[in-house]
Amino acid sequence: MLEEVDIHDSTMIGMDDAKASHSIQGHLFLRNSRWVTHSRVRSLVGSHIHPCEYSEIIAGKITASGDMSVNESLVQCEELSLIGSNGILQSGDVIAENAVHIHRSKLSAHADSSMIAKSMHLSGQSHTRLKNSNLHLSGQLTT
Repeated sequence: MLEEVDIHDSTMIGMDDAKASHSIQGHLFLRNSRWVTHSRVRSLVGSHIHPCEYSEIIAGKITASGDMSVNESLVQCEELSLIGSNGILQSGDVIAENAVHIHRSKLSAHADSSMIAKSMHLSGQSHTRLKNSNLHLSGQLTT
């Protein structure tokens, strides 16, 4: 099992023809780096995805069963699902072209952070806390 990957000042671009699935089993730190893929990114229980220091993750669908924290960075995807995880936005932005699904998870958005999506769905005793941050939905919020 992969324990920790720390990527600095780099760019990773997925060029696969078929829709692949990237499974994160450990801790992935992106620092001033960019990861672009049209494929699915999935973090497993106990893992952590942490883009920071002006990094970008651009992906197809992101499913996080592990934790995800975004600090001074951008996460852009077709759809974001937090399942039994903690999501923290610290002065970062998350853009989901379609929906954000939060199930049995906690989402905290702090100052200078924003989340943009068509819709947001909260279920399974999820908890969302926004403090001096922005939530922009062009569709509906369901709980």
